[in-house]
Amino acid sequence: MPSNRQTKTQYEPLYIATRKSLARGRARLARSFRDFWHDLTVARGARYYRALAAFCVVCMLVGMGASVLWRSTAVRAAMDRYRAVFLGQGETPTGESPPIQPPGGTSSATPPVSAGTAETPAGSGAAGGEGTTPASGATPAGGSTAAAQSPRPDLTTMLRPVTGPVLLGYGWQFNATLNDWRYHGGVDLQVAEGTAVRAALAGTVAAVGDSFDLGLSVVIDHGGGVRTVYGSLKSVAVNAGQNVTRAQEIGKAGSTAEAESALGPHVHFELLDGGEPIDPTMYLK
Repeated sequence: MPSNRQTKTQYEPLYIATRKSLARGRARLARSFRDFWHDLTVARGARYYRALAAFCVVCMLVGMGASVLWRSTAVRAAMDRYRAVFLGQGETPTGESPPIQPPGGTSSATPPVSAGTAETPAGSGAAGGEGTTPASGATPAGGSTAAAQSPRPDLTTMLRPVTGPVLLGYGWQFNATLNDWRYHGGVDLQVAEGTAVRAALAGTVAAVGDSFDLGLSVVIDHGGGVRTVYGSLKSVAVNAGQNVTRAQEIGKAGSTAEAESALGPHVHFELLDGGEPIDPTMYLK
């Protein structure tokens, strides 16, 4: 007599079914990737072009996703915080309060200064509110600062510091000493060691220093924002603050610039206008 009882279905545990499903998915993905790579690198004809088109689409999607991620608010906020904390650029990082300022917008670290005067210490001036002196950064009554009042020199009268030829020109040049390309803010004039170096224009010695790039150097301020720099000197014959005339000897040529030691004895000459270097060969005679 046949039995009417139905066989009870046996179900696998969920974790076993999930594991098998993931294993089948990984196998299908690996097989699909192998077939795709084979079509892209080995196959010819329609299969190759189909794989190439798919590869281009994938690259485009990845690029679009990276662009969206880069432009997202979170990434931009993180970059702004990095610039503010480590580079000192941009606004105050989020979560950090700006410095507290007293009413009126004047920082507590800087006392308020009137439009053209600064208070003198007690006892240094006359009684009754007199004895105020112009502030160091204030504009005089004439409407122009002392720097603006200094006449601008005529660059067409600029003298060549030494008579040697140009070894290394202005702009991007290959540095044989450091074996790399870098911006050269002046010109290097070849000359025998010990040759007298003369001031290109009259002015005041702004600085005398020694550095890796320039060696022993002299900076002369000619007024109107114009300065000249003389580097790689063997010796210096002037001091900071000294007034010099055009063609006055300011030192001797040498090879003290370590960054340009491969050039031998020479003079590194720069022309600065408003702090920015310009090509001095336009004016050298």
